[in-house]
Amino acid sequence: MARPTPPPPGPDRDRTLAARPRNRPRYAEPLADLAGSFMKSEEIQRLRRFQRAAGALKATLTEKQRARIKPILLSGGQLTIEVADGPLLAELRQHVEHALLAALAAEGTGISRIAWRLMRSRR
Repeated sequence: MARPTPPPPGPDRDRTLAARPRNRPRYAEPLADLAGSFMKSEEIQRLRRFQRAAGALKATLTEKQRARIKPILLSGGQLTIEVADGPLLAELRQHVEHALLAALAAEGTGISRIAWRLMRSRR
């Protein structure tokens, strides 16, 4: 049996579509439940840890250094940071890494390791 084609857009089409049976009722979901489940999700918890890590980076690094790095990934207690060039990477690994790890621990981020890597060139 072929389905009848609905009429062109207008009040008749709306009535025809509204008359079709629905398979299940459509209830409104309370916004408080949705917001509560979203705020407890793993993604939000990771975002909060990343914000604390950003605060530690801001406290430890100079503005010039922060302009040339990019935190990439926070996973499993390891923060991955991309650095714009090799000399800055060497400076950060040798002279700043210990202070940064101490600042991250003081912020309560749960980060115990930092993985440094060079950014890809943009040619």
